[in-house]
Amino acid sequence: MRTTVDIPDDLLAQAIAMSGAKSKREAIRWALEQALRHQAIQDLLSGKVKIEFAVTPDELEAREIDEQYGKRRHKSRR
Repeated sequence: MRTTVDIPDDLLAQAIAMSGAKSKREAIRWALEQALRHQAIQDLLSGKVKIEFAVTPDELEAREIDEQYGKRRHKSRR
């Protein structure tokens, strides 16, 4: 989406320097992504957003153990 925006030169220069962007467009995209990521983290930390997991910690551990050792356990010994 094309949009014309008046961005203060000093803020844009800081965004370019911090992001290592090669263009103004890259720097603005980086800054927007950082702002959204920061807000998402704040929402998680404040409890506004909750994550529900489909498995219990015990089920997750069992899966990890099976993935790590399951193949060895099922091999026949000669």
